Amino acid sequence: MLWLSFIIGQVLNILRRANLVGTSRSNPLDTWGFIARNWVLLLIRGVLGAALWALLSHNPSVLTDILGHFGWEVNLTIPLVPMCAVAFGITVDIFLDWGLEKVPFFKSELPQFRG
Repeated sequence: MLWLSFIIGQVLNILRRANLVGTSRSNPLDTWGFIARNWVLLLIRGVLGAALWALLSHNPSVLTDILGHFGWEVNLTIPLVPMCAVAFGITVDIFLDWGLEKVPFFKSELPQFRG
């Protein structure tokens, strides 16, 4: 059930992004044209998001552990419930966008969306 919820979140995010492109006056692509043009990149991001979800669902306290190594005592343990899976599915692509802009390795390895 958690994986299905995560996939629903991913699909909602893809449709949200495609709708923004499709309704933009400055972009010639419609919603489905954006998906057809960028399906490989959407698949790559989906696989990366699924890998991060697998890590998080295997160890829900991974964020707490990472911050603990820097001396921060913050409890960021994620409850493994369907709503959190949907929320993670929607937001993981936002963090991937941030990584594409800020981390040089990702900027050179993962292409940006076209159109």
